[in-house]
Amino acid sequence: MAQPTPPPLNQRVAVVTGATGTIGSAITNDLHEDGAQVAMLGRRGRRLERLKKRCGDDKRLLPIRADVVDPFDLVEARDQIHDAYGRVNLVVVTAGIMSSAPFEEAIPAKWNAMIDINARGLLQTAQTFSHDLLAAAADGEPADLVMMGSVGARHRQRHFAVYSSVYALVAQLSRHLRTELGARGVRVHMISPYYAHTHLGSDLGEQEADWDFEPEETETTSPPRVANLVAKTCALPRHINLAEAVIRPTVIK
Repeated sequence: MAQPTPPPLNQRVAVVTGATGTIGSAITNDLHEDGAQVAMLGRRGRRLERLKKRCGDDKRLLPIRADVVDPFDLVEARDQIHDAYGRVNLVVVTAGIMSSAPFEEAIPAKWNAMIDINARGLLQTAQTFSHDLLAAAADGEPADLVMMGSVGARHRQRHFAVYSSVYALVAQLSRHLRTELGARGVRVHMISPYYAHTHLGSDLGEQEADWDFEPEETETTSPPRVANLVAKTCALPRHINLAEAVIRPTVIK
C-alpha cells in the first residue's frame, strides 16, 4: 500500500510576526494546514489565543506575546520556540503599520512608529533568527526568510512619502540579504500585495487614503491569496527561489 504523501511543509518550524493581523493570521493558517509547526508572534495575547483556536488549537501552534521592536522579546521568543519545536527554518515577517498625512502636517511620532516596526522590527527579526536559518541550510534543510513588501515602494503616492520610503528600504534590504544569505543556502523572498484588504491603515481618513493608482488598479487582493502564495513559495524545491513577487488581482469586467 502506498504511503500517504506528507504535507508540503511537514517538519518545517515557522515563525510568523504580526500573526494576529489579517495577512499574518491567513499565513499562519496556511502554514499550519500545510504541516508546519508555527510560532505566532504578536503583541496581543488574547488575539493570539483566539487565532490558535481558530487555526486548530493543537501542539503545532505556539502563541508568543512579543514586540518586534524589542530585541529582548525576540530572543526570548526564539528560546521558547527552541524549547517547543527546535531550530527555526522558516521566518515570515508581516508585522507592520501604516500612517499617512500631507508631509508638512504629519506627526513625526507616527513616522518613528513606522520606522521602528516596519524597518527596525524586520531587521531585528531577521537577525535574531538568521543563525537558525543558516544552520538549517548548512544541514541541507530548506531555509526561508519571507518579507512582506508593499507596492508603495514602486509608486508615487500623495501623503504616503514616509511609508513608501520605508518599504523601498525593505525592498533593497531583501536584495542585499538575498546576496549575503542566499550564497549560504537561505532563500530570501519579498512578496508585495498590490493592494491587500487588511486592517493596516484602518484609521486613515478619506483625504489621507489618496493613492496614486489608476481606477482599474484599486481592486483588492485578499489575505488568503497572499497566504497561499507564501506557503507555495516556501514549499518550492530548495534550488528554486521566488525572489520577488507582486500580487495583483485579476479585474473582470
